[in-house]
Amino acid sequence: MSLEDVALQRVEELSHRFMIQVVRTNYEGVIKAIRLHDLLRDLSIQKAKEQSFLQIYTPLSNSDSSRVSTFAIQPRRAACYSSTVLPKQIPHLRSLILPTRSSISHSSFSCKETLNFQFVSQNYKLLRVLSIWGIKTVSGILPKQIGRLLHLRYLEVRATNITVLPSSIGRLSNLLTLDYRDIDVQNNEHIENVKILIPNVFQGLVLLRHLFLPTECPWSVQELNLSNMRNLQTLWGLRLDNNSSCLMRELPKLSTSLKKLNIIMSNENELKAAFHCPSLLDDVLHTFRIELRDGLVLHNVKPLHLQKHLLKLTVIGEIQMKLMLILPVNLVRLEFKNSMIKHADPMDALGALGHLKQLYLSNAYVGTTLSCRSGSFPQLEELYVENFPSLNTWTIEKGAMSCLKKLDISRCWCLSSVPRGLDLVTTLDQLEFFDMPHAFRTQAIKYGWAPQKLMLPHNFASIIKHSDSPVYCSSIRKLYEQLTHDIFLNNKTKANTSALSI
Repeated sequence: MSLEDVALQRVEELSHRFMIQVVRTNYEGVIKAIRLHDLLRDLSIQKAKEQSFLQIYTPLSNSDSSRVSTFAIQPRRAACYSSTVLPKQIPHLRSLILPTRSSISHSSFSCKETLNFQFVSQNYKLLRVLSIWGIKTVSGILPKQIGRLLHLRYLEVRATNITVLPSSIGRLSNLLTLDYRDIDVQNNEHIENVKILIPNVFQGLVLLRHLFLPTECPWSVQELNLSNMRNLQTLWGLRLDNNSSCLMRELPKLSTSLKKLNIIMSNENELKAAFHCPSLLDDVLHTFRIELRDGLVLHNVKPLHLQKHLLKLTVIGEIQMKLMLILPVNLVRLEFKNSMIKHADPMDALGALGHLKQLYLSNAYVGTTLSCRSGSFPQLEELYVENFPSLNTWTIEKGAMSCLKKLDISRCWCLSSVPRGLDLVTTLDQLEFFDMPHAFRTQAIKYGWAPQKLMLPHNFASIIKHSDSPVYCSSIRKLYEQLTHDIFLNNKTKANTSALSI
């Protein structure tokens, strides 16, 4: 049993004891998001302080820092809600988490704080976990002092302006997870010239299990050896564009233990190399996400339909091959975005997937008619359909989608009525629709359905139009969450959402 399996097992035990509340699970029932009741949270914090298990530091409670030294046993875990309140008298600190304002609001436009990495490396030499969100540096470079934390197992550097990793990261031989996503370059006037500098030091991180790399900007990589990481299970955000020569040589050498792979590519050679990854050839890959750029289309690749262990597939880009050849038989989650399928109704092939539970389709079909045949989609529970520009007729036969619980339709401007036969889907308990024709809304309300009761600002269309980063409208709830958390708003439009309320 792996470390990840043990952790999930412990979370399951807490949920069975009603110590935590489950917010969201995935298609397998695995807990993905939790929350605590406020009374239990207060009790947990109190007991953590009494037993010196954890100390929480906030700008409003600086007095806590002065009390730390009075503890019989100093806590080995600290959560600091500001980089200005780092504990100063805990040399044996093992875990340091900085959920700064930027991480709480998930906004790249919040005022970022600076972090004294030299202080961290000198005073917390025994750190095993370091998680920093929303921290900035003057130079945009992660200081080389990070290499002094030789005991690090988990390093998370997210939502920062750091675009250069130091070569000293190669000294972190005990590292199990490196999460380097969500680089903030929004405020840079020359975004197109910003490049991520990644040193060729990963060959020394032989214990690394999970590697998350940034995709916001191009990389500046001369050489990047990945073949020595034989324990690697997750490789997320591998950009082949502009790095083809060195990274294409590494793809056939990747670990066969790899279970999750996310690749961005822009030419035919890169596409072929991605489909000849060893874990894909050996049928051990669990999650595969590919993003096609610069006009690259998916065609003439190694078929995936015989893959038995591939459960999650995401394709971002145009598809010009028979769907049945790229759909693994045991697929449970599928996402097509900008696939622009032209020649055939995709529901015929998709409906034959007997284990499919979640299906996301965005700009995936340019035809006018969809038809779900009887017996199709036998296990499907959630269906999201967005931006089908020409769709005007959708028929669901009796016996189709027999387990469907949620249907989300948005931006299908030619679809003037709810899918014919939807009333035959007796398991459906949630229908969400957004930015649909007036006739569609009228009919849906007549049948007893209603749009999500989430009040969006009156000028939300203008906010989306002038947004600084991608806007995900596959669900009105997702859009509402983005608006309320300022995920994609710039300084000019942020104030417009201040009056949002449910």
